[in-house]
Amino acid sequence: MRFRATLAESGCDVVQGFLYAPALPPVAFERWLIEHCAEQARAMLGRLDVTPADRDVVKRSA
Repeated sequence: MRFRATLAESGCDVVQGFLYAPALPPVAFERWLIEHCAEQARAMLGRLDVTPADRDVVKRSA
């Protein structure tokens, strides 16, 4: 799908629609959104060059 590739090239990492999956009930969507955001945050922290002591600071400030 060229459209999805274009979105990915633009930095869009989330798509929706019945082409991919049926709609989620609101509570399930909220849970998915929270988990997705947490996964993105873990990935971003993983890309940082952070020492173990710095990781504790991040955990306390979050």
